[in-house]
Amino acid sequence: MTRVQFGVGIYTGEPLPHIVEQARLAEHLGYDTLWLLDSQLAGRELYTTMALCALETSRIKIGSGVTQSYTRQAAVTANAFATLDSLAPGRFLLGIGRGDSAVLGVGGSLPSFRDFAAYVRQVETLLRGEPVDLDGHAARLTGVDPAHPVVAPVYIAADGPRSLESACAIADRVIMHPGAGQGMLARAMGLLQAGAHKAGKSPLEMEVVWWMHTSIHADWSKVKEHYRPRMAGTFRHLRGGTLEELGVSIDAETFERARAAYDFSDHATAGAAHGAWADLFPDEAWKQLALLGTADEAYATVSRGLDAYPEISHVVINPPASGFGITIEGIMQTFAGDVMPRLQQPPLPLGEGRPSVP
Repeated sequence: MTRVQFGVGIYTGEPLPHIVEQARLAEHLGYDTLWLLDSQLAGRELYTTMALCALETSRIKIGSGVTQSYTRQAAVTANAFATLDSLAPGRFLLGIGRGDSAVLGVGGSLPSFRDFAAYVRQVETLLRGEPVDLDGHAARLTGVDPAHPVVAPVYIAADGPRSLESACAIADRVIMHPGAGQGMLARAMGLLQAGAHKAGKSPLEMEVVWWMHTSIHADWSKVKEHYRPRMAGTFRHLRGGTLEELGVSIDAETFERARAAYDFSDHATAGAAHGAWADLFPDEAWKQLALLGTADEAYATVSRGLDAYPEISHVVINPPASGFGITIEGIMQTFAGDVMPRLQQPPLPLGEGRPSVP
């Protein structure tokens, strides 16, 4: 197993000073990247939060996890990252997708794949200091010198067949979140490999980020309570064929009622009422869709995935909001101390090398 990068995604619904402390902890624990939610309903303002986290850290790279085109016009996104880069050069990553809570939560609609690709190209062009056509108007960022373009690597978030194919065509860095189970991962990697080849690329030359919603604790009942609302969020993206693969039988009416019950204002909170719908799924389906269970189980799951797919070069864990005796900080520390060292060469025994919390 080759050296992989490790990151942590943070739901930014907690007070801003607390989020900054989590950024400091992530750096102290040895994570390579920190990704911050962009959702005006469920989290703090993205660019303000990224800037403060950068000021309170010195090494860790900070990404939008992820932003979108509906509420942030191309020039706004490009200017934000150009400004951030002037604050901490080379430390910001531009994660972007077609949208979820930030778009659907305010009644918006997702862009077509064609429009999304055009948006990404506009942002990249502006970050190079070059002019673009924005709705018939020539525009460029006057603060960006073409001789010194902004370094903000673009990562495209994707999960479905069309989105993964589009992501491979648009960029060389892809964030995929298929779940944690081998069946789910195998299907996503097959789609990514096909998309890369169609775009004339080798998947091994791309940066593939395996993003997993994560809850780690020795008590499975606590894990289920903690993860329940996020499980309901995952439910919204499932398709009929996926449900069959998971061994879940849900009639169409119940499926639509569950989707309709999702409250975007509780997208990143613990104990949300829509979490009750997660009980429709057996425990094994939960573990297919997310990285859940003990530290040993987490290690076994990630290790199998990395051994099977050398294309994966970056693993990101994404804990839900703290609750039910499980905290974001606790998950971060357990993964950094009991999982990450064992995934490196040479592996360390469980529990060795655990960093201490400052």
